[in-house]
Amino acid sequence: MTSAAHLSVRARRTGLTVLIGAALLAPAACTSAAPTASPTTSAASSSTSTADPTGQSGLPEGGLTIPGIEVAQSVNNDPALPISIGRPIVPGQAALTDAMKTWADAKETAFRGDYLPSPESAPELNITWQVAMANGSILGVRLHDREFAGASGQSTNQVFYGDAATGTVKQAVDLITAGKVDALAKLVWDGAAKLAAPIEAAAPTGSAAARLLTDLVFAPDGTLTAYLDQGSVAAYSAGNLTVTVTGPQVTPLLSDFGRAVQAAVASGAPYAVPATVPAAPSTPAEPVQPVQPAQPAQPAQPAQPNPGAVDCSTLKCVALTFDDGPGAYTGKLLDSLAASGTKVTFFVLGQNVKIRPDIVARAVAAGHVVANHTWDHRDMKKLSATEQATEVSSAGDAIRNATGVTTTLLRPPYGSFNESVRGLGQAIIMWDVDTLDWKYRDSAEVTRRALADVKPGSIILMHDIHATSVDAVPGLVSALAQRGYTLVTVPQLLGSTKAGSVYYSRSRAG
Repeated sequence: MTSAAHLSVRARRTGLTVLIGAALLAPAACTSAAPTASPTTSAASSSTSTADPTGQSGLPEGGLTIPGIEVAQSVNNDPALPISIGRPIVPGQAALTDAMKTWADAKETAFRGDYLPSPESAPELNITWQVAMANGSILGVRLHDREFAGASGQSTNQVFYGDAATGTVKQAVDLITAGKVDALAKLVWDGAAKLAAPIEAAAPTGSAAARLLTDLVFAPDGTLTAYLDQGSVAAYSAGNLTVTVTGPQVTPLLSDFGRAVQAAVASGAPYAVPATVPAAPSTPAEPVQPVQPAQPAQPAQPAQPNPGAVDCSTLKCVALTFDDGPGAYTGKLLDSLAASGTKVTFFVLGQNVKIRPDIVARAVAAGHVVANHTWDHRDMKKLSATEQATEVSSAGDAIRNATGVTTTLLRPPYGSFNESVRGLGQAIIMWDVDTLDWKYRDSAEVTRRALADVKPGSIILMHDIHATSVDAVPGLVSALAQRGYTLVTVPQLLGSTKAGSVYYSRSRAG
């Protein structure tokens, strides 16, 4: 497969640029591509550093879009132990896909071992990803792990590199010759120390040095950017520190694989996967139905179902809702809904809309409602007001780019929200019937739970990322119809909604 990588930027933070051994430069935005060294400074002594002055952690801005990548989404919707893991399944990169799965699985296992469910102060695990580079046969993927417990949180990045031509998989530190790791760690530490007071007296060495080199990405000019986790060099309040090492400084330190990655980025060649390489992971969590990417539809403003078309004041109306998609099974769900003439509401994640814009556009064209479930399924109560706004606006932008629809409905992940979330200009849509389909992967049990608690005006919660949930839909729709219920979208059920208000059903709002 051959495909060009297209840059899709999502702004998350600004940075402050400093020249090591020189004067302070003008503020600049951090990007996923490393900035070049100042042309007025000698290559032997210059590197640049950036820090996020806000003290927030997260993915660097930007990320490449590679057609054909699928997403494995795993969510534990227990509010006492919220877990959301998204990782890519890369066609032609089975070894890379498996290495990332192993890393994510290990993070989840360790998290579950370290923390117990706590309704009062729930620990949270959230893993997301972005493509950091894609040239020739080499793909670099950044995995980002956020863990939050009590009043504090921590985050780590790990960049994996896969060469589809050889099946080789390496982590970022492997770009450096084993005996030169300490040397690069010192360059990075020295650069970071120019921005914030280090918490240690000297750069780490030996196995500890690797903690500064988990996220390394080349720029086309040969420079190497190290994106540091909060707390790895300075206090957490210093934010994310970014150090860029010049080509002449870093090239002598590179391993053979590191030189190959540097050369691939410098070539500017589009990402290309040989057709002879297997295009599926060896052990996906659930069977994945590949989706051929399509050009996102750009209608002026598609018509959403008319809230007045159904009179839910006289009918026994019920709204089926689906969270966390679009996923591998959403296409099958749309087929099932079309067969029964049922309209539903999808609360989608922005990061998944970016991967499957065609599925979201298809849902809107079929008369379904697409609404906001944030960008990457964070617990909104654990975020700052600025982060909350970014989560919602980024997802809203992705939905609008794919469909032309501006969303007015928000379902916060895990049903977790506070007053600042209510102030984001969206109506908050909760539910009164929880099928617990994320917990019980059994279609019959999902159907039983839905029917046991449903009543006129109910909002039923399901998730279209689970095959068993999608398989339950035809029988559930039929059973509800037999009981005299009319299936509608959330706007049809509620009619006019008010930004900031919270809706659990037609009869319960606040």
